[in-house]
Amino acid sequence: HIPPNKLFSFAEFNGRLEELTFFLFNKAAAEIKKFLSVNPDQKFATNLAPSLISNLSLPDRLVNLIRVHGLRLENFSFEVTETSILNLEPVTLEVLSRMRIYGFDVAIDDFGTGSSNIQTLRDFPYSELKIDRTFISNATTDTFSRETVHAAVTLAKEQNMKVVAEGVENMES
Repeated sequence: HIPPNKLFSFAEFNGRLEELTFFLFNKAAAEIKKFLSVNPDQKFATNLAPSLISNLSLPDRLVNLIRVHGLRLENFSFEVTETSILNLEPVTLEVLSRMRIYGFDVAIDDFGTGSSNIQTLRDFPYSELKIDRTFISNATTDTFSRETVHAAVTLAKEQNMKVVAEGVENMES
């Protein structure tokens, strides 16, 4: 058994991350089709490695793969971790914009854990903000965490983004 982080690190180190990602996504699409037969509006989310979001062919390849399986684009959401968006280049903005134009949701994941750059919330076409669990789990006991969550929710609402609070485990959080 190889832990996923080791497998993906190995694939990236050897220049095979894109190949592995599409292989796994292709396998998952076949299973996803079964879930959608029960609930056609179900959403499926997957993380995208920073190296993938700088590849201009990514949106078209994803669209083609999803259509080959007879699935709808709106059923898919792609997540970009905050730490990977800090070094975005114009090509990445184009990739993310094209993904949104195609109808994919694009989420900024683990918000608050990197060197937060609030500007990216305004400048990049995210449809969802996922607040990291460390802020959510401490929101009832730590003023800084509570205010961070409040500020993130306010900013997301201003940008018409959905908000996901990761790690809600009890009524207080």
